[in-house]
Amino acid sequence: MLLLEAESDEYHPVLKMPAGYIKFLASDKYLTLHQTENQPQLNGRGVIVPQVKVLGGGSTVNAMVYMRGHKQDYADWNSALGNQGIDWSLDALLPHFTAIEDNDHLGAPHHGVGGPMKVSHLGHFSPLSRAYVKTLQALGIPYTPDFNSGDPFGVGFMQHTINGQTRQRCSVVDAFINPLRQDDRLTIVTHAVVEEILFEGDSACGVRYSKQGDSQQVRASQEVILAAVRIRLQSC
Repeated sequence: MLLLEAESDEYHPVLKMPAGYIKFLASDKYLTLHQTENQPQLNGRGVIVPQVKVLGGGSTVNAMVYMRGHKQDYADWNSALGNQGIDWSLDALLPHFTAIEDNDHLGAPHHGVGGPMKVSHLGHFSPLSRAYVKTLQALGIPYTPDFNSGDPFGVGFMQHTINGQTRQRCSVVDAFINPLRQDDRLTIVTHAVVEEILFEGDSACGVRYSKQGDSQQVRASQEVILAAVRIRLQSC
């Protein structure tokens, strides 16, 4: 497997601290801050859409909230995709979510234990947070003990991708990449910008990327998985 990352594999150790990401929210060190056009729905204001530039993407820099979303959203996506032989409903995907999860206290059927991705509560809730949760319940908002049960509506305390023992961030690098660093089947190339996705008919067959001004082309034996802002297609 070839993993191409447009930016670096190195980041500030403060980002391992759950609250450390706040230091870089307004910085362009690990974020490219895209400014949108002014939006009439926002009274003519534009907003900033950050794109992460470090290995691990948002999981290396974000606020670590572990939230899968609403069950109905998956049903709507599944319906919109049509019959492609793949079931994208939450019920079908749930075994995959639980298989990669190592929750510090929640278990089946909505959570998993023993997987590589560490998930836990923050470990500390301020009196103000507790007062806020109680206040919303008094206003009629239901208390939700688990925001990943399929219906996240309500108020409560969210879980995060934080190791419950070390109290450090668990990014996708920590969970999935670092354990395979020495595996000969994985090659990681950083500072590599994908220039083109190569196609044979309607199937992706490889990529062309540049690193330090040197352009290279690689072919895929099975599949190409892409996360990108903009792409350009070209036949092989």
